[in-house]
Formats: sequence, C-alpha cells, structure tokens
Amino acid sequence: MSKYRVARLLIYTAALLFFLVPPLSFFEAESWCVFYRQFGLLCPMCGATRSLANFLRLDFTRAFAYNQVLTASVYPVAAILVVQDCLVICRDALQHTKTTSMLEFTLKTLCKIGASN
Repeated sequence: MSKYRVARLLIYTAALLFFLVPPLSFFEAESWCVFYRQFGLLCPMCGATRSLANFLRLDFTRAFAYNQVLTASVYPVAAILVVQDCLVICRDALQHTKTTSMLEFTLKTLCKIGASN
C-alpha cells in the first residue's frame, strides 16, 4: 500500500475523530465564522462546521437546520466518495491490487482540466 493511501486513511480517521469525540456543545457554543464575527452578516458557509458535526453524528435534522445547501448536496456526495475511497484502499491492500477510486479519478480529472487552462 502506498504512503499516499495510508495518509488518506489517517486523514479520514483524524477528521472523523475531530467531529465525533468532542461534545456537540464544542461546535455549537458560538460561531467560528470570521465573516460573521467581523461584519455581523451570515455568509453562505455559516453553520458549515456545526452542520458537518451533526451530519457525521447522523442527526440530519439538526445538520439541515444549520446549513441546508451543504447538508442536502455536498455532504452526501463527499460521504459517498470518502467511503468508496476507503473501501477501495482496504480491498486493494487485501487483494494486492491497484484500483482507482471515484475520488482519485475525480481529483486527477480536475487537476488535468486545471493544468490545461
């Protein structure tokens, strides 16, 4: 297994633990949004951290209350990509194969598009 794949698994695990170990009150105490703190206005990303913390704890109602757009569109797609990536990494490690996950394919394609512009 490549160091890159091990690093991805460690990053996924660390991110999951960051949102699951602390109590929800840690995230919900006050807004971390710099834009909101400076100007007192809500930005499109306001509530993203609180929404993600609730989404990862499978409390979709509260997650949707904090940020509807991310909860309904971005988080489910990201969750599918990350879970599929983890499954591909583990399967490849057990079967000693090298398969490209949807996440790897998407990132490589975006990098190629960006490099061609």
